[in-house]
Amino acid sequence: RTPKVSLEGQSLVASLDEKKAEILKISARGKVSVKDPLREGQSQEALYDVEKESMVLTGNPIIRDKNRGVVQGDKLTFNLGDDRIFVENKERERSTTVIKRDQ
Repeated sequence: RTPKVSLEGQSLVASLDEKKAEILKISARGKVSVKDPLREGQSQEALYDVEKESMVLTGNPIIRDKNRGVVQGDKLTFNLGDDRIFVENKERERSTTVIKRDQ
């Protein structure tokens, strides 16, 4: 169900289901990069939850979508299964979103 996504960082830790020997979650820290065919994200930390099909980016996160534009906030939760991005801000009053126009 989840599209092909790569997750890179200076430190990666996987949480496993001991009974099924499957990955449950992957956390990444330090210069995190997340890529799929249409998007690229950067942050200082990321948590990928396999069951929820979600990637949570924190630490100056930004997602660049080749077709839609750029999204920034304090915390970005990207639902890989349905392409939704939830933006949360603590300090800032507003998030930053740049949407590309069709050309």
